[in-house]
Amino acid sequence: MYDAGEHTVAAIAETLGTSTATVYRELGRA
Repeated sequence: MYDAGEHTVAAIAETLGTSTATVYRELGRA
């Protein structure tokens, strides 16, 4: 979702029901 440039981190966080910090943390692990 993020790597393809189709969604922002904020949009992903909202979709997953989590915070942007959690999304950034998981992206860092990828």
